[in-house]
Amino acid sequence: MQIALRSPARKLCFVVCSALLTFTYITLAGRQWLAGFFASKPELSSLQHAVRLEPGNAEYRDRLGRFLYSRLRSPVAAAQSYRSAIALDPYKSRYWLHLAGVYQWLNQPAQRRDALEHAMKADPTTPVVAWEAANLYLVEGNTDQALKEFRVVLENDPALVSNALRLCWRIKPDASALLRDVIPPQPEVNAAFLDLLL
Repeated sequence: MQIALRSPARKLCFVVCSALLTFTYITLAGRQWLAGFFASKPELSSLQHAVRLEPGNAEYRDRLGRFLYSRLRSPVAAAQSYRSAIALDPYKSRYWLHLAGVYQWLNQPAQRRDALEHAMKADPTTPVVAWEAANLYLVEGNTDQALKEFRVVLENDPALVSNALRLCWRIKPDASALLRDVIPPQPEVNAAFLDLLL
C-alpha cells in the first residue's frame, strides 16, 4: 500500500506522526528497561524506583516485599507490597506464599490460612504450595487435611518423597491407611515407602 505524500502539509504530518510514534515507543521501551535494571539491584531505593517506573508490574512489587521482609525485617511494609502484587496478579501462588510467610511472622493465623488457601487455589498441584499447606495444617492439628496435601507432594516432587513419607508416618503410623488414602500408585513412591517400613 502506498501513501501519497505529494503536498508539503501531508509530508510534514507524516514526519510528525512517525516521530511521535517512534518517541513513544522508545520512551515506553526505555522505561521498561530502566525498571528491569533497577529491579535487578538488591537495594531498597532501586526496587522502589522500579516499582515507580512500572507500577503495573507485580513481580517488582513482590521483589520489593521480599527485600522489606528479609533484609529490613519490616513485615508490615512487606505485607503491603505483597498485597499490591497480588492485586495485580492474583493467580501467582508464589505471591500468596510470601504473604502467608509474613502473616506467620506477624502471628496472624487466620490471615495466613487465607493466603495459603488462595495459593492452593492458584496452583493446586505445585509441591511447594502443598508442602507449606500440609505443614500449616499439621501445626493446626488438622492431620487429615495435612495428609491430603502431602499426597500432592508425593505425586509431584520426587525430591521430597522421603521427607513427606517420614512425616506421613509420624502423623499416621498405619501402613494400610497410608497406602489407601495418601500414597499415590507410583512405583517410586511405593518403593520409598517400603524402604521406610524396612
